[in-house]
Amino acid sequence: MTQIRDHPEKKDFFSLRDEKILQNLIEKLPFPLFIVNSEEKVLYLNRAAEIIYQCQLSTVINRPLSQVLFLIEPKIISNALKEIFKGRRLLIEEWKEEQYYEGRIFWRQGYFFPLIGPEDKVSSGVVVIIDITERIRKEKSLRKSLEEFRLFFENSPEPIFILKADQIVGCNLASEKMLGRGREEFLGKNFWEISSEFQEGGASSKKLAQEKISEALTGNYQLFQWSYQSKDRKIIKTETKLIPLSSHEDLLLQVVIRELPADKA
Repeated sequence: MTQIRDHPEKKDFFSLRDEKILQNLIEKLPFPLFIVNSEEKVLYLNRAAEIIYQCQLSTVINRPLSQVLFLIEPKIISNALKEIFKGRRLLIEEWKEEQYYEGRIFWRQGYFFPLIGPEDKVSSGVVVIIDITERIRKEKSLRKSLEEFRLFFENSPEPIFILKADQIVGCNLASEKMLGRGREEFLGKNFWEISSEFQEGGASSKKLAQEKISEALTGNYQLFQWSYQSKDRKIIKTETKLIPLSSHEDLLLQVVIRELPADKA
């Protein structure tokens, strides 16, 4: 690994502070770190910054930081540094970079904070840069998946409910039409409250629903015949699926309903 003593500019910068431990620590950081002056010009960068941004301190010293980074929107850096030199203790920004030699787009998160010199004044600014490209890609992929599910959910010709445990937290237009109720009339109700009081054979809808839901919440897909009751008290016989949905926080189930033809009901 390149040592600081091989770079006279770095040695001179840190000799002003005589902090060898800090010097070595900063050089070994796995992420880019820059130190700039009040004119936003580079005074120092660590080894990780040299590797990622394909430069050396001797070639970028006294250049504006926004010209060193592969910024798509340079003003983000300038505005953040101005705030730091006005007295902000910490500022976090996100931006896109395009590395021209690879033609790739990266997302970065920058942490801006001041170094305080004599008389409690800001002597220089520190910028630490973290690569958040993978996180942004996952977030975009998740948003795309959620949007695709939303469109499927809303436009499905089959009635669909979303349950949180045994309570209804979502429904589509087809479910409203089937039972003759508006969305607000479903939300917060238990699944068995939109069902007929008893199922075929005389079993309690509440008891059967609790059993089916409990089984589905353990990850077991459920398929069964089920009778619902519309607002005008019409009994609607269906084939109903309970499908566990992946969620980090809540126990969710998707209820997909297919109304049975009269000759099969």
